[in-house]
Amino acid sequence: MSLALCACMPDGYLLNEQDPVIEEVDEEFDDFNDNIIERESDISGFDAMMIIVLSLGAAALVVWFFITMVPIKLWFNAKLSGLKISWLYLIKMRWQNIPQAKIINLMVTAKNANVILDVPMLMKYYLAKVDLEVVVATMIRARAANIKDVKFEDMAQLYLKKVDVGAIVHAFISAQNAQIETSIPELAEFYLAGGNV
Repeated sequence: MSLALCACMPDGYLLNEQDPVIEEVDEEFDDFNDNIIERESDISGFDAMMIIVLSLGAAALVVWFFITMVPIKLWFNAKLSGLKISWLYLIKMRWQNIPQAKIINLMVTAKNANVILDVPMLMKYYLAKVDLEVVVATMIRARAANIKDVKFEDMAQLYLKKVDVGAIVHAFISAQNAQIETSIPELAEFYLAGGNV
């Protein structure tokens, strides 16, 4: 019992545990404690429920993100073909409205023909309005004719200059077969000058 309570009691008056006033105060204090404990348990139960709901919502958001942004089937097909394509590139393609299926299928086709292509390079030239199918088909044709110094970026640059890269590579293969010394840049200049390669 506090000293202040004892000080205000008259002399000779002793409080004991059986005093009805003390019992009533004790009961009210116990009821107050019980209410606080019940409220705390209700709050902790609410917190646990909120954590579960938020966790399920976050998991659903992650699943939705990967389903819409990352084509798992295409990525798996690329992996089976021996290509390593980062999910970050797939997400970037989606944001830039680059058709993921077109890029991956071109890479798989090129890989099967022993032509190695670079994902960032394909994305860059797709956005530059290069017809990737034409350039990749030209690269595959050059590889089949055992022309090794033909690079994708060179072909894409020629395409942007309005050079018919298919005709240039065909003329270069014909020149090689006839043992005529020439080069692809030389043929490209001739083509741009209006010549019939």
